[in-house]
Amino acid sequence: MRSKLGELLLAQGAITDEALREALAAQKTRNRPLGLILIEQRACDEVTVHRALAKQARLPFVDLEGKTPPARLTERLSGNSAWELEAIPVAEKEGRVIVAVGDPEKAVVSDTLGFLLDAPVALAIASPSALRGALERAYGPRDGGGKQEEVEVGDFEESPVVRLVHRMFEEAVKRRASDIHIEPFSTKVQVRYRIDGHLVVAAEHPVDLHAPLISHVKVNAGLDIAEKRKPQDGRIEHRAAERELDVRVSVVPTNHGESVVMRLLDREANLLSLEDLGMTPSALSWFRDVIDRPNGIFLVTGPTGSGKTTTLYAALQTLNRADRKILTVEDPVEYRIKGINQVQVAPRIGLDFARVLKAFLRQAPNVVLVGEIRDKETAEVAIQASLTGHLVFSTVHTNDAPSAATRLLDMGVPPFLVATSLQGVLAQRLVRRLCDACKVEEEATPLERQLLKLPEGSKLFHARGCNECTRSGYRGRLGAFEWLGMSERLRESLFQSADGGAFVAEARRGDTWTPLGADVESKVRAGKTTVQELLRVTSMVVEEDSEADIEVPDVDPEPPAQPAA
Repeated sequence: MRSKLGELLLAQGAITDEALREALAAQKTRNRPLGLILIEQRACDEVTVHRALAKQARLPFVDLEGKTPPARLTERLSGNSAWELEAIPVAEKEGRVIVAVGDPEKAVVSDTLGFLLDAPVALAIASPSALRGALERAYGPRDGGGKQEEVEVGDFEESPVVRLVHRMFEEAVKRRASDIHIEPFSTKVQVRYRIDGHLVVAAEHPVDLHAPLISHVKVNAGLDIAEKRKPQDGRIEHRAAERELDVRVSVVPTNHGESVVMRLLDREANLLSLEDLGMTPSALSWFRDVIDRPNGIFLVTGPTGSGKTTTLYAALQTLNRADRKILTVEDPVEYRIKGINQVQVAPRIGLDFARVLKAFLRQAPNVVLVGEIRDKETAEVAIQASLTGHLVFSTVHTNDAPSAATRLLDMGVPPFLVATSLQGVLAQRLVRRLCDACKVEEEATPLERQLLKLPEGSKLFHARGCNECTRSGYRGRLGAFEWLGMSERLRESLFQSADGGAFVAEARRGDTWTPLGADVESKVRAGKTTVQELLRVTSMVVEEDSEADIEVPDVDPEPPAQPAA
């Protein structure tokens, strides 16, 4: 367990109990590190504090007072980058370059240093004043090196940018990231990965790397590198970690420069089967019954990134047989499925969902997938197709299953068409799956017992964190579902009234609707996820309990990025 800085200094006899109490009291009113407050209050000197910080972080300490590192090492890092990162190479040991920094929190820049030095990096701690002195002796004053050089696009092959981008993709694939975010700020360029739906900081780079980094991405994505005022979208085909990636690139201008988000689609990833989606037996039975019907429209709803496309692809995989013709229109086509004809919309030439769907009806399909219903025209064509002997799958954006029908009404679709064609609605979210390697079964907390209505002494699985899950306690995700079947009473409700609120109320009273919370609760009880995930994806209300303190199990924090290999 990591020791506290104050305890380490007390154990060394470097400070008194009274000095620590005064520093802790000052820290409550000032948003500053404890070590800095002790130095300012002259309770301890800078070297002693940073030796303790090094011990706390389990890093070596290097004394740079009056010393200049070897030129053969400092020449490998430019003065701009050294001052920007506040880091200096000081030694080589066992094939690694030892780099001194003044703050253990700087561990996140080790990845950047690895690329700039083109070598594996290990960090050491130095006192900030001694570090600044060493930087001045090696590189000159901070502002004395002149202006930063402009980076030419044609210099890519001579710079570490190519290696940086490739390593970024390699690491993202290995960490199971779905997105890479490159975000410019006034003093740094931050790289984050979205892993299991949560963003984590992967690296921080100096601002002078932003221009070549963004230009390299834009060149590979076929975008205009000279256009920096407008958003642009592109696509990259890249191989990383022995996987073929289809990368969708979005570039948006911000106040500090262009921000890039790259969505990673693994072409070689196996599509999930219905059984792998995480449905309960009752949900799976209902889902199979709906998709086996010869005609009608079936809707999947949920926010962006909730797995709607994956669910529909699983349904298509189940229906994909030689005696069925299946057509899809998507934006974009995320995965290519053998035996299915897939079309990508191209709004710039007038090839939108409605136009492709009308053309589909002349192709005599059995099953049609419409990527998303966005307007009245697409909705009416999809419903007409479902009424003329076709099974139509599509998605809409609503918060729950009953609201999907009212969304169609809001678009202007007549109620009788919705009532006649709609077969069922599946709403879904994604919850993080507990890591099987480290999850622990413990007594349920008062909060968990209250939410799940468990008796005293009940046990549930909690997240802990290990190397397998990068200390998050979770590895992978599974679907959480809410489903609504269309009974005769619900159809009659739509026939009689165009009031969407009345339909939603009727659906919630009926027995053909299973709410999202019930499905997630079953997964918590089964040890697949946690109450924290239940609260995140549902709107459950926690009632106050005056008899017990509510405690949430701790999860080890995300570790800093690993040193470059």
